[in-house]
Amino acid sequence: MNITQAKSYRHIFIVNPNTSRIPVIEILIQRIKNVCREEGLVYEVFRANSPQAGPEHIMSIAKAGFPLRVYICGGDGTVRNIISSTCSFKNIEYGVIPMGTGNDFSRNFGSRESYASLRNIIFGDPLDIDLMKVNGRVYVNMLNIGFDEKVVELVQKYRHIPFSRNQIAYTIAAFIQLIRMPMERVKITFDDGKILDKRFTLCAVANGAYCGGGYFAASNASVNDGLIDVLVVRPIKRKTFLQMIGDYKRGTLLNTPKGKQLVFQKKCVKLTLEKSIPFSVCFDGEIEMVRRLECEIIPKAVKFIKPVRNAV
Repeated sequence: MNITQAKSYRHIFIVNPNTSRIPVIEILIQRIKNVCREEGLVYEVFRANSPQAGPEHIMSIAKAGFPLRVYICGGDGTVRNIISSTCSFKNIEYGVIPMGTGNDFSRNFGSRESYASLRNIIFGDPLDIDLMKVNGRVYVNMLNIGFDEKVVELVQKYRHIPFSRNQIAYTIAAFIQLIRMPMERVKITFDDGKILDKRFTLCAVANGAYCGGGYFAASNASVNDGLIDVLVVRPIKRKTFLQMIGDYKRGTLLNTPKGKQLVFQKKCVKLTLEKSIPFSVCFDGEIEMVRRLECEIIPKAVKFIKPVRNAV
C-alpha cells in the first residue's frame, strides 16, 4: 500500500491498558503519533479500559461506512475479541501490533522483523482471510485440546511471574506437563462422516498454523484456504515426545514418515467434537470447559494486513 492509499483510510489503534507494561505502552503510543503525523494520516489512539470498550468504539465509527484500518495492540485474546465482535463490518481492515505472551496469530503474516517497524504494518497489504465459527462464536486461530491446552493452562496460572511473559514460559510449562503426560479422549466427527473416537496426546483444530508462543504445530494450515486443519497426535511415550518436540515446534514433523505415523491429519469444512462429561479447550489462548463443539470455517471473512518489509 502506498501513501496515497493509506491516506484514504482512518487509522484506529486500539490499546488495552496493562499496568505491568505501562512504559512499553507509552513508548508505543508516542511512536504511533510520530509516524502518523509524519505521514499525514488521519488516526486515533483509543485506550480501551475494558474488553467491551474496544469493539464498541470501533462499531460506533464503522457504522458511518468510511474505510477503516484497525490496529490491535495486544495478544491473541485481544485480536479474537476485536475481530469476532466487529467482523460483520466490511469496511474494516485489521492489523496487529503484537504485545501478548504468545502472539501466535500474527506469526501467520510475518516474522518478528516484519513487525519491528510500525510503517511495515501501516503500509502492509490486506489479505482476505478465513475465520472459524465454533458454537456460534467466531475465533481466529486455533483450538487446542489435551497436552497443548494443559500447557496454556499452566502458563496462565503463573502469568504474574515475570518469566511467564515470554516464550520461555511455554517451554517450561511443556516440560512440566511432559512429566504429567496428560491424555484426552473426545469423539470427533468430520463432515464426510469419518469418526475418530480414541485417546490422544493432543488435538488441534486450526485455522492458523501457530500455537504455544511460536510452535509451528499446524504447518500445513493456511488462514486463507477455506479449510480447517485437524491434527490428532496419537498416545506416545515421553521419550518419543522428546524426540519429536523440536520438529513439531519448527513445523518439520507433519510431512515426514515419522509425522504421518504419529499424527492423524485431516482437512475439512465442518466437524464436531463431543464428550459425555465437560472437557477443557483452549480457544485462541482462552480456556473454557465444554461438552460439545460444532466447528465450521467462514471463508474470506475479513481482511487482515500483512506487514511489508522495510517500508519507507
